Amino acid sequence: AFDSKVESMDKKGPEVSYVVASKDLSAGSIISAETVSQRKLPSEYEQSNGVLADNFGAIDGMPLKVDLKPGDIIMMSMVDTKKDISKLISPGRRALTIPVDDESSISTMLKPGDLIDLIVTLQSAEKTATLPLMQGVKILATGNQLDSSSINSESTGYTNITLDVSADDAKNITLAASLGKISAILRNPNDQVVSDTSTFIQQMNAQKKLPLI
Repeated sequence: AFDSKVESMDKKGPEVSYVVASKDLSAGSIISAETVSQRKLPSEYEQSNGVLADNFGAIDGMPLKVDLKPGDIIMMSMVDTKKDISKLISPGRRALTIPVDDESSISTMLKPGDLIDLIVTLQSAEKTATLPLMQGVKILATGNQLDSSSINSESTGYTNITLDVSADDAKNITLAASLGKISAILRNPNDQVVSDTSTFIQQMNAQKKLPLI
């Protein structure tokens, strides 16, 4: 009977965690820890096309193709996996490309989705100074590679990386690059320390090397 079916549904067995929308999301919204969360379901109600929480990394940073309500399970068919960098940029953000080289020692180890810190080395006739520029910057692309899952040993060569930054940070990073050499420092993905470029600009202004911006 129907009543017994309801009763059996209430009995909790082994659970499986799926990625679900954590708020109202419109098509084009970027999937991130701010827009999605986990929801557990009994394993007997497994969603064959649902994205498991363990596989969140495969869709992190990708845009949605459909509108979702809070709690809706995200299916792979709902995710736009086309490699178009313009779709990976959230409103108000900018994609900024900067050069990298082997001298940074980790250039070939970087991949899309990594978090890095940026430092800038300034050199004058008197001395050389290295200043922190920005922390917790997300890499959108290495060269023309937008997807870390398909990187192989033959595709690691590149001379630039593309970063996800604010409009102000894009302007300041460009300014820093004109003043000195920018290097990337790879950080642990669990290290969530984030900073913008305002401290660097304040340091430069304090040293009177730049007019006030």
